[in-house]
Amino acid sequence: MVSQAHFVARELYEDHHDLTHGGPLEVLPVLGARPDTVHLDRATDASDEAHASAMDDRRRNRRAYPIIPDVRVMYPTGWYGDLSDVTPERAAEFLDRVAEACAEDIAETLEVMAGVDYRVGEDGDE
Repeated sequence: MVSQAHFVARELYEDHHDLTHGGPLEVLPVLGARPDTVHLDRATDASDEAHASAMDDRRRNRRAYPIIPDVRVMYPTGWYGDLSDVTPERAAEFLDRVAEACAEDIAETLEVMAGVDYRVGEDGDE
């Protein structure tokens, strides 16, 4: 079973526009799990959001997208987004909420899959 927590987070936190590189939806889980690695006081040089967002939209386009050799082409400072409401308390809430939603999805999937016979094709069966 695979649980795609980043999709769950994007759905739960639609108010954070998008999964910005180095923005809230990337910082919150790290802050919640490894607070010693997050230094919000250093996050003072976000790249221009309009340019970065447009580049992200292109990069995530499934039909045609650029190959980016260096993230600084998209975000000159290496990141963009608004971290003003990123706090340790919000990070803990984020982890709990995303984990709970993932667990619910997994439980639903297991329930649906409970009656599935995975032995199809074994021992000559079709």
